[in-house]
Amino acid sequence: MMLYHMGLHPVTRWGMGRFADASFSKPAAEALRKAHEETQKPVLLVLGPPSTTAGAEEMFRLQEVFVQSGLPVFHSLEKAALAITRLEAWHRRAKSSSPPNPA
Repeated sequence: MMLYHMGLHPVTRWGMGRFADASFSKPAAEALRKAHEETQKPVLLVLGPPSTTAGAEEMFRLQEVFVQSGLPVFHSLEKAALAITRLEAWHRRAKSSSPPNPA
């Protein structure tokens, strides 16, 4: 699995608007989608909650690009960790209940 964490709470406002801009968001989404396809491993994204309304608007625009690319987005590391735990448990159950592979 790959977990990509991105905080949207800059110390200054210099980066505001940059992350949701197509020049960043589309190549980033494409690279993460490609990583998923090439590795056949889940790619999860965490967009850390911003501290301002403008930051929240940017986060939701960025989230939309990632979701449209088929990537799951979480708003906290805790929620992503819970999803990872559930996915791993499901995989373990599915593996143990599958019939043996004849050699």
